[in-house]
Amino acid sequence: MRRSGKPVFQLLVCFVLCIVATLSFAGSKDVIVANPDSQPVPVKNVENPDKLPRLLSTYEMHFAVGENQKTGYMGYVPAGKRWVIEHVSAIAKMPLGQVPMVSVLIYGGTISGNVHWVIFQPQGDQYYIASQPLKLRLEGGELLALNFWRSSTDSAADVSVYVSGYEIDYP
Repeated sequence: MRRSGKPVFQLLVCFVLCIVATLSFAGSKDVIVANPDSQPVPVKNVENPDKLPRLLSTYEMHFAVGENQKTGYMGYVPAGKRWVIEHVSAIAKMPLGQVPMVSVLIYGGTISGNVHWVIFQPQGDQYYIASQPLKLRLEGGELLALNFWRSSTDSAADVSVYVSGYEIDYP
């Protein structure tokens, strides 16, 4: 039985073309973005250490027996600064059957009262965990606040919230 050399030839041509195409694009690793003022392209500088997310604020809340709602304040943004919040995480420890509820909101400024809910997932008998992206900007003088609720007041409970993002200078 005679074998045709055609499939081998096609495979060889394809292999050579792949190498030539790869070599023709392998140049500088720098990327140049044409960014005219009339139609700007958003560009994110991921190597700027000032804009790498880090823990900005934490808040811990204890509920005594009989308490079901509290408000906590995570801090004021300093004048001339902006907080860019990118992520919120929370953990709640409370007896089985109780359900934690947390909202993150801004006090002061032009978007006061803008509410974002933190979604908890049960983790066994006593723990609830939340971890979710949250895009929120606060300017100097604004306050990041938290509202806590729980569905029952029969026993004590604890909730901790962690907010990550970065702080930049803002005129």
